[in-house]
Amino acid sequence: MNKVKRILNFWKEVNLLTPVTVKSIAFKNQESLSAKDVLKVPYNRIEDSLLLNNDKKYEIEIGFGDIKNTYLYEKGNIEKEDFVDGDGGESFIFAFKIDGDKKYKEDSFTISKFVFILLKNIISKNYDDIEYEIKKFIENIEIDLKSYENYNVENVKKITSLILKELNIDNLDEKILKKSFYLKLFSSNEEEDSNESSFFQMDFYTKDLEIIAKTNLKDNSLLSNIIYSKTNKNRQKIDDNKEFLAEITLPKNMPVGKWPSKYNPSLMQAAAINICTSKEYSPNIFSVNGPPGTGKTTLLKEIIADTIVKKAKIIADLNSTDLENIKTNTTISYYCNYYKIPDELKKLGIIVSSNNNSAVENISKDLPKAEDVLSKDTLTNLFDINEHENIYFTKDSENIFGDNPRTWGLISAPYGRKANIQKILDILPEKKQKNEGFNFSFGENIPDFKEAISVFKEKYEKVLKYRENFNSNIEKFFRNKDKIAEINNSSDQISNLKNKIEYLIEELKKLQDSKEYKDSILKQKREQKSNIENSYSFFTKIANKLAGEKNPKILELNKDIEILNEELININKDLRNIQNDKDELHKKIQVLENSKKILKELEEEINMFFKTYSSNENDLKLLERCSDLENFYSDIISNEKTQESCPWGVEEFNRLREELFACSLSLIEAYIANSRGIKANLKLLKLLLSGENLGYSVEERKNVFKECFHTLNLLIPVLSTTFASVSRAFKDFEENELGIVIIDEAGQATPLSAMGLLYRSNRCIIVGDPLQVEPVMTVTSTLIRAIANKYELNKLEKEFNIAGKIFNYTSPSLSIQTLADYANLYYGKIGETEVGCPLVVHRRCLSPMFDISNKISYDDRMINKCMPDKKPINYVLEKNEFIDVKGQEVGNGDHYVKKQGEKIIKIIKDCIENREIDVFENSKNLYVISPFTSVINELKKDIKEAFKNEVKINEWCNNCLGTVHKFQGKEANSVILLLGCDNNSKSSAQWAAQAANILNVAATRAKKRFAIIGDLELWGKLNFFKDAKEVLDKFNKE
Repeated sequence: MNKVKRILNFWKEVNLLTPVTVKSIAFKNQESLSAKDVLKVPYNRIEDSLLLNNDKKYEIEIGFGDIKNTYLYEKGNIEKEDFVDGDGGESFIFAFKIDGDKKYKEDSFTISKFVFILLKNIISKNYDDIEYEIKKFIENIEIDLKSYENYNVENVKKITSLILKELNIDNLDEKILKKSFYLKLFSSNEEEDSNESSFFQMDFYTKDLEIIAKTNLKDNSLLSNIIYSKTNKNRQKIDDNKEFLAEITLPKNMPVGKWPSKYNPSLMQAAAINICTSKEYSPNIFSVNGPPGTGKTTLLKEIIADTIVKKAKIIADLNSTDLENIKTNTTISYYCNYYKIPDELKKLGIIVSSNNNSAVENISKDLPKAEDVLSKDTLTNLFDINEHENIYFTKDSENIFGDNPRTWGLISAPYGRKANIQKILDILPEKKQKNEGFNFSFGENIPDFKEAISVFKEKYEKVLKYRENFNSNIEKFFRNKDKIAEINNSSDQISNLKNKIEYLIEELKKLQDSKEYKDSILKQKREQKSNIENSYSFFTKIANKLAGEKNPKILELNKDIEILNEELININKDLRNIQNDKDELHKKIQVLENSKKILKELEEEINMFFKTYSSNENDLKLLERCSDLENFYSDIISNEKTQESCPWGVEEFNRLREELFACSLSLIEAYIANSRGIKANLKLLKLLLSGENLGYSVEERKNVFKECFHTLNLLIPVLSTTFASVSRAFKDFEENELGIVIIDEAGQATPLSAMGLLYRSNRCIIVGDPLQVEPVMTVTSTLIRAIANKYELNKLEKEFNIAGKIFNYTSPSLSIQTLADYANLYYGKIGETEVGCPLVVHRRCLSPMFDISNKISYDDRMINKCMPDKKPINYVLEKNEFIDVKGQEVGNGDHYVKKQGEKIIKIIKDCIENREIDVFENSKNLYVISPFTSVINELKKDIKEAFKNEVKINEWCNNCLGTVHKFQGKEANSVILLLGCDNNSKSSAQWAAQAANILNVAATRAKKRFAIIGDLELWGKLNFFKDAKEVLDKFNKE
């Protein structure tokens, strides 16, 4: 079994052994119970419940629990574990449904696999055998459930006793098995939504994990690379890479479309946007490290805008609204045909997802928010609903979102949950409505497709031409700048060259003198030789020649003449070389003299560049900074000016790109409004999602649904869903059949929860922060080790360093963010932590909250650009401080210290009675966060008792009190971190201080004021809390 398969099987079994708990809900009194409310009923009081309701108005789901997890671990022979918060918790056991006719609803029985496996002690068996035993158990119980024709209280008790007996827990002590019924009502005629109808936490991931584990994933597939990324020689660290950042931020790498805003992204935002959108880079796995307040949503908006422009370009090139017609074998002729969406468009559909339902829905609601794109906040008026009645299916958007707040267009919508889908279905064509008769909300004013193409193409070419010219002029600018620098150095160069010439002239003179001297000596030697030879008689010359004799004096002269000739040859050669060098230096001087003449021309070109591309003072300042690359990128990690700048982000270019985004939406709108095939697909989608039987085979239905969904994703470019909805909402999709998946808050997402969506995606963009909220893993570490040993995960060499802690695949805190960060080709570093492209400019929290977070989590890398209040404002907390309150905790795993809770109550009372602050009126006034659930539970009781006459007290407690997981992505003006614990629970305090995450999240929820309440003697010595105290003290002294 390869590494990826072993990891998948490990996750699959971890998911199987996740305790099933009742969702965090407010139980209602019987008198106020209505549809979708939940009633908790003791076993001996079920006869008082609404079970015997006779009007058949509701179906009833009956759940049973709760059993102590510590007992289950004992039964499963799992090593005992110490729990830092509470006693290990309780688990839900089983549930089933009774329909309006008081009969068992088939296939509705479900049992906690976690409970079953541990009670039966079958954890050591292989996965398939475990699943088989669970399946057989369910089948046998269903036979008994069906045996009752008419469910009443006695029958419910009988079947419950039978199930408990089969599990061999029917005689357990009340301290181990509480025996409580949970009852939930929902309308009988309402189609079931498994996410909403069930009040206990279901298993949302097993089906997808099983499918993926059986799939033959290629080594280089997107999912394989995320699960177990291999070393890539092309991987590069970018946050201090001047050359890379200078290149990636050039106009040629900027997207041609821009989200409507007059503001530029920061440097690292721009780098991330350009990497994601540039054709040359654009990896299929990209991750962004986005601490709080660093503009993750802003970054995503730019990526979305670019994707929409790319869609529009494909549509413009198609130049037709006709789609490929595909016939099915249904006997219902009206539904025989569906239409194929071009593959290029499918790949550009966007799905945003997260573990956190509110996070994904907030993105869907934030994107179309009209108040953010009014003329005053953008570079055009093209998205201002006060000036344009329709921007992009605006009325349809209002039909989904309502008018609070108002929306500018149907850019996004929540998907996944049934209630969300229903809102979308309401804007789609009705069953009997003819395709040509459905015009969305346009009425008679259907946009002209050909005209929209023409407008788009003209604007597209204009943006491309501007970008191309801008980029080439930047390159020319730097060439000219280099030339000017050379010219400015030319005077010194000319002087140096002239000095060299003078030196050569001197050398020439010396050589010439030497030559003349040698010539005269040579002449003398020749004359001497000639004189000697002439002194011999004719006969003497003949005799000497015949005898081979030579006059010694002549021999000596010959030798001297030969040496002199060689010396003269060398002197002549040196004379030529020096003369050539002298001529060459004269030429260089001439070139430099000539270049000085074009200096003015080059300077004019430089000035023209600034004038052409700066339409205001901000542009000019930006261009001046960008043009000095050496200073712009000096000390880049801590250079505030550089980090908050977007290189080359000038207003005119941004305006053109914003206009192109608007034209792109108009073209897509016209394409959809004029396409018969799109309307047909949307109608089919409505029928399929409404549960209509259209006569398709299983395979046909799957194929039809996929094309129809892609049609919806064309109409609504961004759809959001939680991971929990993926297996059901996208069950028809296989590997790589969805487009771009964006995962938000990925630092708190377990890898196994994201597998289903990533498996189906073509590309993924993972956004989050591993230094904020960690994933919630309710499987105990001892149980994880037992599963890991089955799959030999201890033999995997891959490890992950997060804030100095070493993680592996068995670490409960391992997130999908970390896996993506290590698979990302482009990464940065915070201390020793490898992260995705790091965003470092923070705009949420004032000091000292920012300072605490920056010190304990971000290696002082962050740059704070949050603006302080212009005038004094009255907040719940008057100052930022560590409030020392000692006391005794409740004990037995409950870390609440009553005196600390009383301090919070005193602060709230002071606000209401003396400072005219109605704390409960606005949830943004105050959050109280604790590391421990037990502290929050007890605090809620005390606050509700202290303020029982406050109308909104229950709502406020539910919204504003919680652990860090509750407040991820949220913010309030004041935040109190309530620590709890005493000297008897030091280990629990040490647990909370083993990483900076808890304190980091709490501090960064606070925009204006932050206080910590706890025992200073206990907490003030612990990691990170000691730092926080120092920062707070220093801040208060300044």
